[in-house]
Formats: sequence, C-alpha cells, structure tokens
Amino acid sequence: TGVVRDVTGKPLAGAHVSVTGTPVPAVTTNAKGAYKLPAVAEGTYTLSVRPAAPVLCNGESADTVTVTADLKENVRLPARA
Repeated sequence: TGVVRDVTGKPLAGAHVSVTGTPVPAVTTNAKGAYKLPAVAEGTYTLSVRPAAPVLCNGESADTVTVTADLKENVRLPARA
C-alpha cells in the first residue's frame, strides 16, 4: 500500500503500479493517489510506477523495496530533466 505523488507533492490518480517480475497483478491509483497491491510475499522487489498521462514528472519510477508484513511505500515521481 502507499500513495503516489507528482513532483509538486500532489496525489497522482490513475498511475499504474506494478511489482516487476512477479505474478502480482498491477493496480491503478485512486483519486487520492492511493494504491494497494494484493498479497505480495515478503522479499525484495522492484516497484514500478508509471503516470497515466504526461505530468510534470520524469515518466516512470522504479525503486527497489523490501516487502515486510506492514510495508507502506509512498512514491514521489522525479521531476523532468
């Protein structure tokens, strides 16, 4: 679970969130930028986030995260170069 925000800190609705290299289905953020991925086993993964439309962000973000039972991973997309 977590919240995706743009470079200004505003919640980003409609962003595509996935856990690379797993069978876990991707999800889309809601109007408040929140997402919840279904049952991800504990371990280390790459969390990928892609905005639904062009925004003031540098496209996709891919971060390595270590999943624990109560992990909350908030993502702030980087500014365009």
